[in-house]
Amino acid sequence: MCEPLCPELRLFLYITIGISFVSGFQFRKDFKFKKKNIPIANSKYIPIIIIVIQFAEYLYEGNIPIFNVIFQGGSYKDFAGIPTLHVILYTFVTFYLQCLFYSFLCTKDKKKIVSYILIAIIVFGFQVMRGGIIICIGISGFIYLSYIREKIKIRHIIISMCFCLLLVYCFGGIGNMRHGFAWGDSRSFMSLGKINSNYPTWLPNQFAWGYIYITSGLANLNYNISNKICILNSTGFLRSLFPDFLEKRIFTVPISSNSELIVKALNSTTGYMQSYSNIGILGMYLTFFLLLSINFIIISSLRKSNNYEVPVKAIACMIVALYFFTNSIKVSAVSFPIVYPLLLGLFRIKKYHEKVRYRRNMYETKK
Repeated sequence: MCEPLCPELRLFLYITIGISFVSGFQFRKDFKFKKKNIPIANSKYIPIIIIVIQFAEYLYEGNIPIFNVIFQGGSYKDFAGIPTLHVILYTFVTFYLQCLFYSFLCTKDKKKIVSYILIAIIVFGFQVMRGGIIICIGISGFIYLSYIREKIKIRHIIISMCFCLLLVYCFGGIGNMRHGFAWGDSRSFMSLGKINSNYPTWLPNQFAWGYIYITSGLANLNYNISNKICILNSTGFLRSLFPDFLEKRIFTVPISSNSELIVKALNSTTGYMQSYSNIGILGMYLTFFLLLSINFIIISSLRKSNNYEVPVKAIACMIVALYFFTNSIKVSAVSFPIVYPLLLGLFRIKKYHEKVRYRRNMYETKK
């Protein structure tokens, strides 16, 4: 896990990080917090519908994962939910929680944040979904950054750093419990991640999870590039650009990965592993510029009348941020929530044009 980066990967990182900084500076004025009304955040029925559907899934599976893990020593991985509906519910809840958080910042209505926490616990907490919780907190973090960007002070940075440390600590503790160990017992995972005796004794073992998760993806990518583990497979490259549940329906023939892992259990590979393993370094650059183009299109196409502008941009930021760890386009839980606000925005524009046509027809009739 501690091998130096190969020249090809270092060059790729220098180029892409440089372009990202320039792009961020160019579009720095586009990610501003604008107070707008989001209708679905004001609905009294959506939280009830979400909770009812979620408990219907628990009945369908015959268990609630968190109780199965705590009291019966079972695995959270056994929970699959209702086919198709589970993916729709999971991705919609991710989007809906961001609408609640954004609406809370706009209105200071505490009921919104209470609903946010309650739904997050029932949907993600009860299913022991660390990933879902981190994704939601991350997107909300981007929304909050846009809210305070012009009044950020040192204390905000310190608070944010402390919160991130707490998040990493809890991530490790929950990870230990999910695998049947005590909250502070990370010895098994540290052995798996090949952490040697130089690990600081004063630092809680829970932080080992964060270190390994942050570095293992880049280490695996570096290992594959250094050993030229790559084949020419344009179909595999194309498949890596679709959310997983769409890929399964569009490409019916299963495909096996030709990439290799340093430690099989540490399967984090960054979002560029599939690109490299299918068409080499070129695939990594193509993926980067495609990701950049998608974000450019999203930023440019959002109309000023789109009430979901801030949540959409926050989700897009999260997709890019997570690409260092995994193919966040392929992971439906990350990429698909962006579809809902775009569809709702288009629906709102369509209704606006229908009203304009109606008024025009009424005016012409009176004439």
